[in-house]
Amino acid sequence: MKSQQTCPICDTVSPYLLTKDSYDFYRCSGCALVFVWPAPNLEFLGQAVYSKQVGYQGNKAKDLSQSPLPGKQAPILEALVVAKPGGRLLDIGCSNGQFMYWARERGLNPVGVELNSGTAEIAQRNGLEVFIGTLDQAHFPDQSFDLIFLGDLIEHVSDPRMIIKECQRLLSPGGFLAIITPNLDCFWSKSTWQLYRWFKIPWASLTPPHHLCQFSTGNLSQLLASEGFSIERTWYHGPGLKYELGMTHLWGAYKRSRKFGALIYALFAYTLYTLLFSGNYLMRYIRRTDFGLVLIAKKI
Repeated sequence: MKSQQTCPICDTVSPYLLTKDSYDFYRCSGCALVFVWPAPNLEFLGQAVYSKQVGYQGNKAKDLSQSPLPGKQAPILEALVVAKPGGRLLDIGCSNGQFMYWARERGLNPVGVELNSGTAEIAQRNGLEVFIGTLDQAHFPDQSFDLIFLGDLIEHVSDPRMIIKECQRLLSPGGFLAIITPNLDCFWSKSTWQLYRWFKIPWASLTPPHHLCQFSTGNLSQLLASEGFSIERTWYHGPGLKYELGMTHLWGAYKRSRKFGALIYALFAYTLYTLLFSGNYLMRYIRRTDFGLVLIAKKI
């Protein structure tokens, strides 16, 4: 029997939830955060997940002027430009610098931090300032930035409180923090969880070792408030069906085995996922929530 662990957000005892790809997940009985324990160390992630050779490559577009912002990021950039025109922006986990590029086009002064040297070099070739390494290695002075962007980043860190504390330190008084992250408290995540429980169809919401913490609007807001932020705006965007199907890895399993049973299982799972995806469009208007959480907070 798996032992209980302590929640990295609220320190509440958290029972074992499930194991996926040899990683144990726990769900906090207080704030409902889902997290990996033990978390892989940063050295392993840097070499096996985010390295230039094998890692989490993100968008590989080399000419960023030909790479428009994804729809989920465009309103965030607009909100930041309005909040702090001409402000200094830190993009943590900036990948190839796509968000930074368009932030610069809108008059902001962006700086990035990226662990993957391959994608960071793309940003640098587009004239963007990027530190290659971790945030603590960058040694930015206190109150260096007016705006900070965590674009699909906070779910990748094992200690989310630490990174929010660091954002608080780096922001100037009245500065803004924008976060995008998957939201477990929605119809899509809850219904696909039931597919795992009853049919053992892999839960695509959990993708270790990339995603180590999975949030809801409630526990992320709780974390921000405890570290001196006020929540200014919250909105949502839907999941991408192609991406979610891919994250089950069922088609890859069939291609490796070429077994008829694996094919039937994959098609069965994909059919259920597609039906739930359609239902999610209805539920997003009823529950006023969805899989992609966007949150903008202000330093108090």
